[in-house]
Amino acid sequence: MKVIQALKHYRRHLKMNCSTNSLKKQEYVYRHFEKIFGEREIETVTEDEVIDFLMDLTKDNQQSTKNTRKQDLMAMFNFAIKSFGLKMINPCSGYLVEKFFKAQKSVPKRLPDRYKVEEMIIRVNSNMYKIIFELMGVGSMRVSEVLELKVSDVLDRSLLLRKPKSKRQNETVMIPARLHRALVDFIRDNGREEEDKIFPVSYPTVYRRVKNAAAREGITLTPHDLRRSSATYLVRRGVPIDILSRKYLRHSTIQVTERYLTEAQDDEAQRWLDVVHG
Repeated sequence: MKVIQALKHYRRHLKMNCSTNSLKKQEYVYRHFEKIFGEREIETVTEDEVIDFLMDLTKDNQQSTKNTRKQDLMAMFNFAIKSFGLKMINPCSGYLVEKFFKAQKSVPKRLPDRYKVEEMIIRVNSNMYKIIFELMGVGSMRVSEVLELKVSDVLDRSLLLRKPKSKRQNETVMIPARLHRALVDFIRDNGREEEDKIFPVSYPTVYRRVKNAAAREGITLTPHDLRRSSATYLVRRGVPIDILSRKYLRHSTIQVTERYLTEAQDDEAQRWLDVVHG
């Protein structure tokens, strides 16, 4: 099988299972790889050639990007090997490739204390942005999911996601009754129609609003930090991690959720010990 054929099949697979943004990011690697190796038999591509290719492609990139490019290429080879029963070893899995393109160990970002996040949301003057912040910071939603919501997506105590990241159909988000009532009241008071977007604002605007609101409280936050703060708070309050992962965050695996949560600091651990044992 030639590389160009393997890429054709893998691109079709990605279109069925990945978001548009993910496709664009990965296509950068495959476009350049196809240009060089397209007419080669995929079994003949060696580890040394992969190293040289990735070195040239990522020479000005950070180590995290180098690792991502390697992972993208590895995934394509794995797909071809598994799908077509190729008798070969993935040239991206060798020791030297792993050594040169290994991701640096990341230090989990520490989020502000939960009470500071809640204070920030309470003090937001705009009712619309207060609801947007709560959907992320209480409902554990992604900012993209919030901004895509239409009036017809508001169900009884839950919200329908038309284009979920998981690519599943009819994925829903459960939200607290109080937040659901606030959302319904906002829709009614602002005369939104069935197919209107509930929040006609852009991501940069929401990002700026979150940053400014956080700065007023003396903390640093991004929209996605609100989702992570909500997830961490829920698990600290005793929500089982399997429910958190599948029902609230809608992650593919519990392992993804475990990496996602903020690592407990010593002072936080001490507070929980005092709460439990006095």
